[in-house]
Amino acid sequence: YVMITDVALGTSIYDLMAIAREGQAYQAAELKNALIRDDILADPEIGVAYAENNGAAATSELAITANHKLTVDLVRKMVTIMKRNNIRPAVGNDYVMFIHPDQWYDLTGDPQWADMHKYADPTPLMTGEIGRISGCRFVETSTTLVTKTGASGVGVYHSIMLGADAVDQIKLENGGISTIAKGLGSGGTADPLNQRATVGWKMYYGAKVKDPLAVIE
Repeated sequence: YVMITDVALGTSIYDLMAIAREGQAYQAAELKNALIRDDILADPEIGVAYAENNGAAATSELAITANHKLTVDLVRKMVTIMKRNNIRPAVGNDYVMFIHPDQWYDLTGDPQWADMHKYADPTPLMTGEIGRISGCRFVETSTTLVTKTGASGVGVYHSIMLGADAVDQIKLENGGISTIAKGLGSGGTADPLNQRATVGWKMYYGAKVKDPLAVIE
């Protein structure tokens, strides 16, 4: 939570309580996404597709170098794996892949991206969606896990492709996230001069991979 003083509230030209609520809502959503990400990646049964260098995939995470990238061809291979395993698309006719901004840079720089994307439906369906090709929609997010576990400590990007019914979450009202705002003096005798207001949030959360075949890291 954050605390805002009576002086700040009384002298600022901005609605500090509204700003705090907006910032904390964003923080809560980002943390929830990161927790779901961690629960997915912790499942040892999900599929793994290693980045490629000139069409050749790395043989392991430790073998990934700075030259290994996410490519359109690799995405097509991942979509093929989903189809081979009879996994239904996650959104409409498409699978969904969450990628890091660095991977967005590599992917959109792939010559195949320009050639294929000009024929794709440009209508975004999800927040952060950057495009659709080969039966896959891409969502850019900085919460994508990056670990220094490649060759010579190079960064490894743990992007996630999902099919339908890949993950189960606890169904709670408002997604399990509550925002609590308390005005000056709400602390009673703990705030006898009405000097402190607070805005905070709390979350109840739970997620688990439902079908490992519907997930490729």
